[in-house]
Amino acid sequence: DIMDIDAYRRQILAIDTAGNTLVWGEGYCSDGTDSMAVKTFPTPVNLTSNGYGTYYNEKINNPVSVVRGKNHNLILDKYGDVWGFGSNSNYPMGSLSPKVRAATKMEDISNVKQVAAGAEFSVFLKEDGTIWGTGKSDKQQVSVEVMKDPIYIGYPMPITDKNDFISVAAGEDFVAAIASDGVYTWGGNSDGQLGINSTAYSGSMSKVSFD
Repeated sequence: DIMDIDAYRRQILAIDTAGNTLVWGEGYCSDGTDSMAVKTFPTPVNLTSNGYGTYYNEKINNPVSVVRGKNHNLILDKYGDVWGFGSNSNYPMGSLSPKVRAATKMEDISNVKQVAAGAEFSVFLKEDGTIWGTGKSDKQQVSVEVMKDPIYIGYPMPITDKNDFISVAAGEDFVAAIASDGVYTWGGNSDGQLGINSTAYSGSMSKVSFD
């Protein structure tokens, strides 16, 4: 039986009740290579010591959730650690290698409660209620209060000082999060996805009004 699942483009990532992380479809498959492949059936996700290191036929212990980005994959375990594999273009997996050939633990983020991912960026809700981000930030999707107009963030950093978030989600180039006092959005807004009664780009975090 499957306990968690996510999909993006033409690939699916899942966890079964036996604790196996599985991948199928077209994309990076954590198979020790740095190229995309097509898997027509669920295939185990294996891990390595680092993106360039020896390929080990072992599984991630105690995975609890999975997230698919554009060309990268993230797995959260019960200890609050995040594992990734796939393309690290624009650093959605922080300081890991450019092509992560098999699932590798991200060393620059911990105590994570929830993970979300978009096109070449990732966001992490930590146990302390803060949201951190890494990766592509051309629309300030991971850099609202970090620095002005960066192209990317190379490792996980706090997105804002706000520390009462309880849930986070990501679209292709924007982020939405629930805090104790409401819903906040930031990033791309070409089709009004930020919910701020406009399609204009906004470089700051906005609170959505439901009145």
